[in-house]
Amino acid sequence: MPEAAPSEAEAAVAAHAALGASRPEPPLAGDEWETLTGYLDYHRATLAWKVQGLDAAGLGTRVGTSSVTLGGLVKHLAYVEDEWAVRRFLGLERAGPWAGIDWGATPDWD
Repeated sequence: MPEAAPSEAEAAVAAHAALGASRPEPPLAGDEWETLTGYLDYHRATLAWKVQGLDAAGLGTRVGTSSVTLGGLVKHLAYVEDEWAVRRFLGLERAGPWAGIDWGATPDWD
């Protein structure tokens, strides 16, 4: 008897798993720069994998008692990476979307 075609949900789960399997693995034995960029690439790919295909409602969903949304998490991680790379490592001023934010008036901006 031929096997039944996978359901739409089963196909979605399989596609999601395949995306996760394609994440870049950080190096096991790299220098500081290779390790840092390897882990950044791995975590960027993990978050992209988890939010891929979500619409605005999905990105705005809160889970459990947390006030953080997936969209807010994406913004937070982009900000933290920019803060460390641009301001702390390179010593440059904030640029892009971060420079125009009044952090005193909107400390929880997202």
